[in-house]
Amino acid sequence: MKNPTHIKQNTVLASVLALFTFTITAQTFGPYGGNSFANVALSDSSVKWNNSSYVTNLNDRLQATSSAAISTAGAYSSYLVVNNFNLALDPQSTILGISIEENRMTNSTPTTKDHCIALFKNRLPIRSDKANNASWASTNTFTTFGSSSDIWGTTLTAVKLISSDFGVGFSVEKSRGAGSFTTSIDHMRITIQSRPLSLTVKFGRMNASFNNTVVELNWNTYSKLNNDHITAEKSVDDLHFDTLATVHGKETFNSMSCYKVEDSNPIYDNNYHRVVQVHFEGIHKIVDRNAIHCKRVLAAEVSLFPNTCNAQLNIKVPENESSINVEIRDVSGNIAYQGTLTPRNGYSSIDIAALALETGMHFASVSTDNFSLNKVLSFYTE
Repeated sequence: MKNPTHIKQNTVLASVLALFTFTITAQTFGPYGGNSFANVALSDSSVKWNNSSYVTNLNDRLQATSSAAISTAGAYSSYLVVNNFNLALDPQSTILGISIEENRMTNSTPTTKDHCIALFKNRLPIRSDKANNASWASTNTFTTFGSSSDIWGTTLTAVKLISSDFGVGFSVEKSRGAGSFTTSIDHMRITIQSRPLSLTVKFGRMNASFNNTVVELNWNTYSKLNNDHITAEKSVDDLHFDTLATVHGKETFNSMSCYKVEDSNPIYDNNYHRVVQVHFEGIHKIVDRNAIHCKRVLAAEVSLFPNTCNAQLNIKVPENESSINVEIRDVSGNIAYQGTLTPRNGYSSIDIAALALETGMHFASVSTDNFSLNKVLSFYTE
């Protein structure tokens, strides 16, 4: 693994490529119904829920009902707990709020109220502060608890909510008066408001170039906040990536930094590269990726001839090359010729006679935008 070249600058260049900007927008997931149901006992209550799985679907005429009439003021039922919501949340997102909707009814409106509304984990209540004194309706009606900005007075993480043992529990209570009542719940659903992970580094676009032996990756950053490190990674199938280099630094700054990493072992086919930012909490985010096709330029495809000449030096390169960089030096290392030629059908030439070179051995190097073999050939001038 090669260490990256890191050049820190205090000014942002005017010729900056398009920045990666990440808009932090709240996302709504749901509503979701549960897939698992259970009675969870409450002390001093013997009233359970019949057919708890009937809460699955809305308006299917199948409802969970209290197993016995509640006749004493202050008496209440066990919890009907609904969980396993199969929430399609990003595990790295931030939870902003939860709203619960319960479609329910009672046969005794004035005396029926919530006893407890609680979030559950492993069949244990996490928080139970959403019950209200409003009477239940006599027809199936949705009642909402919480909101898109309500986290129920507790710490909620996406990982906790995704777990199949996260759930919601309801208990009903007789508020007052004589006589008894029964209740039913037709459906319960949950809606999550979350914010996706926000990047703490602003990036410029990563560029890749190939010079026949090495792929060079270049990218810029323009600000960092609580950054732990950045990795440059490579793959030959765009699925499995290996680390090329790691740029460390728990730092916060608003200046521009330039980075260069070399992939010295590309395959002569498609090569895939990406840049990954790692937040100080260990959260990973892919910020840019690209693919580059590397074609090997064989030595036989590049030639200078004749070796001995006093008039014209001919140069052959692959036909797809649009320009040729040529440099000729004498045995002392002095530059005798340096220029860029435009080949036709892969051929170009230099008028040696016009250069007035001294008789003796010289060395020529040839390169193009796609390769840099720096192949040295010698020739004599006569």
